[in-house]
Amino acid sequence: MKLELKHLAPYLPYGLQMSCETMNGLETFKWTLLPNTIEEVLSFKNKPILRPLSELTNEIEINREKFVPIKEIKKAEAFKKWNEGVNEHIGIEYILTSLYPCYLEYWMVEKLLQWHFDIYDLIKNDLAIDINTLDQ
Repeated sequence: MKLELKHLAPYLPYGLQMSCETMNGLETFKWTLLPNTIEEVLSFKNKPILRPLSELTNEIEINREKFVPIKEIKKAEAFKKWNEGVNEHIGIEYILTSLYPCYLEYWMVEKLLQWHFDIYDLIKNDLAIDINTLDQ
């Protein structure tokens, strides 16, 4: 598996941070991915900085606001309607952390992208950096 445009493009509207690998190893400096830099990103050893899906039940901070992502999803009016149609034995945590695609609605995927969650398993495939491994 290699990092491709299809992995980066969905994050563009949400200010995805990137990290750059240099001759000295991985630099921890961050920069924001812009549409006109995608080709450059793909031709060098740049990696997006993402959150693992296991963080859905933990408190995270975005723009100085702290929240638990799974709780925010459950608060949404659309969730209540969606939840009525889901098998009771399959919890939202399982669906989101395993990304069982036949159960997800687009608004959920959009939230995961907005919060920079790794929906493509890029961290596991060494194509992205786990945000928790960087010095904050």
